Amino acid sequence: RYFDRIQIGSTTYSGTSTAQSPNGVYVAAGSSFTWYTDGSVTGGGFNICSGGTPSRSPTRAPVAGAYFQVTASSPSSTTCYTTSSGTCVTDGSGNTGNNERCTIQ
Repeated sequence: RYFDRIQIGSTTYSGTSTAQSPNGVYVAAGSSFTWYTDGSVTGGGFNICSGGTPSRSPTRAPVAGAYFQVTASSPSSTTCYTTSSGTCVTDGSGNTGNNERCTIQ
């Protein structure tokens, strides 16, 4: 694999064309998705924002007004984080590192 990728459920999206992106893909409340960088060229990362109403899994305590929570982040706990009061999640500005991973719920 020579592209960063995002896995939503059992589907992995990776590549350079819009057809290979998860535009318009619905992620159910309480579900998670994982973003991975590859180990080659670094470049700009991602910014994902919700267009729905905040909802939470019954097994996890809600965060007031938040749509997203970062549940795993590697290599550091600040590789990915929420912005805009939890309505967006990002890996920040600038280039990504190699072999980064974030799981978001």
